[in-house]
Amino acid sequence: MKILSLTSSEEQLMLVIWGLDSAYMKDIMTAYPEPKPHQNTVSTFLKILVEKNYLSIEKKGRIFKYIPKIKFEDYRKFQLENLLDLFYNNDERLLLKDLNISVATTSKIEEAPKEEKSLAEVIEDSLDENAKTKDNMSSEVEKHTIEKNSKKKDKKEKKDKDKKKKKHKKSDS
Repeated sequence: MKILSLTSSEEQLMLVIWGLDSAYMKDIMTAYPEPKPHQNTVSTFLKILVEKNYLSIEKKGRIFKYIPKIKFEDYRKFQLENLLDLFYNNDERLLLKDLNISVATTSKIEEAPKEEKSLAEVIEDSLDENAKTKDNMSSEVEKHTIEKNSKKKDKKEKKDKDKKKKKHKKSDS
């Protein structure tokens, strides 16, 4: 199955759904980090994700259950391959250098025949050796999403305060 690129909003929604395994709209809205988009917006993104073959739908009466068709691990590998192609011209050594992966790990890549192990598999093995777990990666993604949304919320609150101050000054005049 061909994996298509996602917008940042679609990706954020998929991260929520991957975290839930499968979900109804109510579950998605509950799990969505603040600031939550409007339900109609989420519904539109869900339709797009179905069209892009990221999700399948099970109809339960009048409601829909959304189930991921593409695993998070497959999407992560797809993104890594895009990154490698776009920024490193498919030169694994440059990527590993930027990631500060040890010489021992890079020698494993040189030793392994190209057909046997892909870069993603070597990096994943290296992460396993360093006791990195999928849960740690997921929590890092979640933490990044929460921080990003928190910054957006802070910015919006500041903007709202500034508007109120301006309104108050105008009414005093």
